[in-house]
Amino acid sequence: MNSIAKCARLAAACLSFRQTASVRWYGSGKETAREYLEKSAAPFEVFDRKVKLMQRDRAASRMVDSREVDYLRDEVAARVADRLLDIKRRYHTVVELGAGCGHLAKAVDDDMMDKLIMCEMSPKALNRDMDTEYDVDVERRVMNEEMPKFEDESLDAVVSSMSMHWVNDLPGMLIQIRKALVPDGVFIGAMLGGESLFELRSSLQLADIERDGGIAARVSPLTDTRDVGSLLNRSGLTLSTIDVDNIVVNYPSMLHLISDINAMGEGNAVVQRLPFIKRDTLLAASAIYKELYQNKDGSIPATFQVIYMIGWKPDPSQPKPLPRGSGQARLFNFARRNLDWNLSQRPASPSQLKQNYSSSIPISNEMATPVNTTDRLKHLRELMASAKYNINAYVVPSEDAHQSEYVAACDERRAFISGFNGSAGCAIVTMDKAAMFTDGRYFLQARQQMDDNWTLMKRGIPGVPSPQDYLAEHLPEGTRVGIDPTLMTATEANELKEKLQARGNGDLVAIEDNLVDIVWGKDRPERPKNTVFIHDIKYAGESHDSKVARVREFIEKENASGLVVSALDEIAWLFNLRGTDIDFNPVFFAYAVVTRDKVTLYIDEAKLTDAVRSHLSGVVVRPYHEIFGELNTLSSSLVETKSHLLVSSSTSFALVQALGTDNVKMSKSPITHLKAIKNAAELEGMRQCHIRDGAALANYFGWLENELLNKDGNLRLSEVDVADKLEELRREQEHCVGLSFSTISSVGANGAIIHYSPQRGSDALLDITKMYLCDSGGQYLDGTTDVTRTYHFGEPTAWERECFTRVLKGHIALDRAVFPNGTSGFALDPLARMPLWELGLDYRHGTGHGVGSFLNVHEGPQGVSMRKTIIDAGFNAGMTITNEPGYYEDGNFGIRIENTCLVVKADTKFDYTGGSGYLKFEPVTMVPIQKKLISSELFTDVERKWLNDYHQEVWRKVSPRLEKGSLGYEWLKRETSPM
Repeated sequence: MNSIAKCARLAAACLSFRQTASVRWYGSGKETAREYLEKSAAPFEVFDRKVKLMQRDRAASRMVDSREVDYLRDEVAARVADRLLDIKRRYHTVVELGAGCGHLAKAVDDDMMDKLIMCEMSPKALNRDMDTEYDVDVERRVMNEEMPKFEDESLDAVVSSMSMHWVNDLPGMLIQIRKALVPDGVFIGAMLGGESLFELRSSLQLADIERDGGIAARVSPLTDTRDVGSLLNRSGLTLSTIDVDNIVVNYPSMLHLISDINAMGEGNAVVQRLPFIKRDTLLAASAIYKELYQNKDGSIPATFQVIYMIGWKPDPSQPKPLPRGSGQARLFNFARRNLDWNLSQRPASPSQLKQNYSSSIPISNEMATPVNTTDRLKHLRELMASAKYNINAYVVPSEDAHQSEYVAACDERRAFISGFNGSAGCAIVTMDKAAMFTDGRYFLQARQQMDDNWTLMKRGIPGVPSPQDYLAEHLPEGTRVGIDPTLMTATEANELKEKLQARGNGDLVAIEDNLVDIVWGKDRPERPKNTVFIHDIKYAGESHDSKVARVREFIEKENASGLVVSALDEIAWLFNLRGTDIDFNPVFFAYAVVTRDKVTLYIDEAKLTDAVRSHLSGVVVRPYHEIFGELNTLSSSLVETKSHLLVSSSTSFALVQALGTDNVKMSKSPITHLKAIKNAAELEGMRQCHIRDGAALANYFGWLENELLNKDGNLRLSEVDVADKLEELRREQEHCVGLSFSTISSVGANGAIIHYSPQRGSDALLDITKMYLCDSGGQYLDGTTDVTRTYHFGEPTAWERECFTRVLKGHIALDRAVFPNGTSGFALDPLARMPLWELGLDYRHGTGHGVGSFLNVHEGPQGVSMRKTIIDAGFNAGMTITNEPGYYEDGNFGIRIENTCLVVKADTKFDYTGGSGYLKFEPVTMVPIQKKLISSELFTDVERKWLNDYHQEVWRKVSPRLEKGSLGYEWLKRETSPM
């Protein structure tokens, strides 16, 4: 039989069983191995243990081939022995479950233990090397490692090396091990993990899709790393330790790899596996394997992920965990080893093997490299301690002088000093500590990007103080806290000042120089000087004169002299101007003051073209920084007239200081609410731009699916590659001027980082075996888009489908809501979370935010979340809102489904409100939701109808914008077909 035929029959006919007289049975009477196995079978079956027994017996019978492939199990056994040796304890009796041909026995000696009991279900494997002399007393027992039978509290240690990945009932096995261990006895295990042979698995899947139009179970399922700790804890073992090795072995070809797997007795043993692989499928897979993974020398790599675990039987003498938060080191910085060796000359022993592999400590391409901030913090602390500044702590917020969510490169001070570049966070640096406060969206990202100089303070977690409470209550009395007054709001500064002074002689020190800018020095980017442009009235729907008039009505109503406007999106909206000073946000740096008889725009005049100057007829234009001096001059006249200017809660401490606290009145900016309620032109613009955006996304997902499944794109295209393609397709759409935020293109574990931003070089490759989350948006002249979809281009697991379905159920529940005018998003938020809550799951971000009209993608005051700050921000017709529930499993996947919606009036049979009426949401995002990820048994008829109706509307509106027969057209047609 040739090599291809041999490889194609991995599950060939079983060999007959024969008892071996030289092996002691751990059974009763004259039962055979088959009878013993059937008697002790697990209560459920993923793996056919009888087939596995046949495979091991057959492999061991071919002694020459079997010994030739001992390299993997010998090496893993040597590493298990190292862990046993590290415990610094001599054992009386050690039991090895799944001992195979004696791999661990080669690596231990009588200095470590008195006796090693080798337990193995295959008599032939156990008896293969009966003539070998070991450095330890050995006893052999035939035993099904799924259900080990030992007296309670009789064993010092139990070891399992490279056998547990074939066990059906791992919890049951571990429970039996725990019972057999003496108190403070140890269990050490090594098993293949879920990333093993990913190259082989993906190649076979692609070959199956190409040849048969589907995916078959060619490689047995393996345990995921994140589940191992849970298994140990459930079994009652404690003080668990888990680590992972990736062992990469190079083979001449895929057929040699399969031949070795077969010779190891490690062939597929899934209960419902296919009996063989067709010759053409095998050849296709081999070609795909070489195309995707071939090394420069022509060999192909195969990754064996080995999960090592240690657990202890509880005992009162064992150490107890330290209090939470007392740790001084971060485990992130100890990246797992990635081992590689070349098999062109296969070593004969573990000692030779160790000479041939190289060890490195790379950072996974799914993680960011932490920034070394030691020198930056040292320089900052030297400034803090200097006589000129004399402060004990310094606050570095995320925001710029206008409290912008997204900032220009020159204002990314918090990112520079800490390395963490998420959009939300506050850094506090003292003379001996550095703390980063951020919310649940960024826990993973911050942990990955910051080095050991920083402590992550997880806001929203019980027991974690706010930045203000940390400064006021967790630092010594008399602490002088320095701030840049332009970067902190007057409200926050006054509250912090009161808290510091309440503790004694602590004080808030406003420092005109920004200390981070000094540390940054000449490397700090220059402030943008881009020109602004007019936002056409056909898109704005209202002239800027009309908008100023409405603002003045509010000023008169409040009996004030005027209004200070510092928020950049409010200034852009008020004057019907747009700019490019901040990436993704069409705004420009400026301040404005509107009084009853005068409008002043403070802006760098180099930004103004002749057309813009003409557009601003009647508006006084002054240099950007002169606002502080002019407000200070104005303050004296305000005192004389006993009048005041209105400022919003987001106005900086510096502006309020310039005016004088007694001359201002804190008020919600009228522009925030005026801007939030879109006029007819803006609403129609939002509808139309989302249809064009939907066409771009249909073309994108049609292209992406084809690349991944038909053009060898799987594990070739990176997250940034495909994000760039999406931007290219978006920019082809009419009126598109760019993106509304950096595309969140995330595969697998990266999807669990809620605001992940892939960077070329460290981004992951797309993998059809993993979930893909894409959160993206575009800026169009007639509107702003924000949409998230989660897709799986392979075969999702049942758990992934259930999680996705529950997220979708929450999305639908919120979309179908009808509620009284003025209802807060705080009251609506639970609708989106309840399907997850039913399972004890949740997500750490808001469910929805407002969206600007060719403005910032995040807009208030409206929102849907559990934050109390939005309780007073009720919904009104004309507002926009996103609907984006999600679910995230750290290290595994992320799910989010997001539509942008308009708030519109709802027709109800009755009106209990007395005339104010009811509202509902109108989704304007036009992108299909993947049906393959839906568990139909969890879906109701109402939800199914909602999905079909939504998809029908997507098809009706988007398909006319696609070329018939194109990838996007055919993809959209299939994805919008009825469920």
